[in-house]
Amino acid sequence: MKLLEGKTAVITGGAAGIGKAASIKFLEEGANVAVWDFDETKAKAWMENHPAYNSSLIFCKVDTSNAEMVENAKNETMSKFGNIEILLNNAGITRDSTLLKMSFEQWQQVINVNLTGVYNCARIIAPIMAEKRLRTHNICCISGRTLWKFWSN
Repeated sequence: MKLLEGKTAVITGGAAGIGKAASIKFLEEGANVAVWDFDETKAKAWMENHPAYNSSLIFCKVDTSNAEMVENAKNETMSKFGNIEILLNNAGITRDSTLLKMSFEQWQQVINVNLTGVYNCARIIAPIMAEKRLRTHNICCISGRTLWKFWSN
């Protein structure tokens, strides 16, 4: 039996990078996977290259900073798979710029996706997972660590 057989995982930012790699690994371990991402082109491209997983894989176009879109994606995922046991909050963006060159809009985009998106997904999915005392997982790229070092020095 595979490690995640019969489990359903939501992976935000699952269309590329770490999220894509996690999605593929979860599928290999037997999970159903809901890839939540705003980049439909990237998601559809890699899904087409993995047709063996079609019955275990869905894509939901989601901007995680938008609670209504998260709610809709949750409903679509529940409709397809019946449950959600794993939430991997992976979606994140960076707007590389020095503080003096970064616009407020760029700052707000980063906060909306990297923080509000995590909050929205956890808050909306938590009632499903709380009954089983399951946990969510939040990951970030090296940019998160770099920012922490910048601000903590």
